[in-house]
This record gives sequence, structure tokens and C-alpha cells, in this order.
Amino acid sequence: MKLEPLEISQYYHFYNRGNNKETIFINKDNYFHFLKLMRKYLVPIADIYILTVYYQIIFI
Repeated sequence: MKLEPLEISQYYHFYNRGNNKETIFINKDNYFHFLKLMRKYLVPIADIYILTVYYQIIFI
């Protein structure tokens, strides 16, 4: 499967949930590591919503 690059000035909505609603962020370090990777590889972030079992991000 060929991956297409994200286009500039478009909105993208990413979300994910743990299997069977399992916790995906065990402690605070997990949150900070996740945010660090998001900023490194996927910027700019318009909005982010993170729970222990779920996250959703809107990118511009």
C-alpha cells in the first residue's frame, strides 16, 4: 500500500483507543512522550484531547 503525504493547509482528524478500552497512557511520562513525538513528526496541532484510554488530534 502506497502512503500519500499529508497536504498542507488541510485538516486531518486522528484518533485511537486502547483494545477493549484498555489504558494506553499508564502514567504522566507516557503523555509527555506522546506529545513530544506528535510535535516532532506532526505539526501544527490545532486541537488535542487525551484520556487514559483514548486520544484524538486535529492537525492543520
